[in-house]
Amino acid sequence: MGGDRAGIIASQAAKGSAASAALRRAQAAKHAADIMPSIEAAKAAGAVSLREIAEYLNEHGEEAPKGGNWSATQVNRVLSLT
Repeated sequence: MGGDRAGIIASQAAKGSAASAALRRAQAAKHAADIMPSIEAAKAAGAVSLREIAEYLNEHGEEAPKGGNWSATQVNRVLSLT
């Protein structure tokens, strides 16, 4: 009478997780595309290292993906998305 409710619930949870991950990837890609002109401007201003690019972004008021200041690691992650 009860059927396989556990299997159905697990299937729905997996679909929800996949949809959530897809949304996060799309948001990250959009933010990367939005920040690229500033990263290019940093390079044009002489920034060559990831740290220098992060400093440039921070000095010019660009907000990091999760708020706060940019770090070299975050710059690297953005560049890996483009």
